Amino acid sequence: MNDYPSWKSLFHTYVLGQSTELWTCFTTPYNEALKEAGSNPHTLAGMGKCDKKAYDLEKKAFAILT
Repeated sequence: MNDYPSWKSLFHTYVLGQSTELWTCFTTPYNEALKEAGSNPHTLAGMGKCDKKAYDLEKKAFAILT
C-alpha cells in the first residue's frame, strides 16, 4: 500500500501512452448503449477485407491466450 501512489502514476502514464480513449473508459461510467452495439453479430461473408483481417488477428490472439 505504500507504493500505491507511484503505481497509480505509472499505470496512468502507461494507459495514456497506449490510448487516451482507453483512459476515458476507466474514468467514465458504464454506458448501456455500448452493450447494445456489440449485440449485432456479423457473418464472415458480410465483412470487408480489413474486417476479416482484424477478425483473423483477434482469433489468433485469443488462441494464444487460451
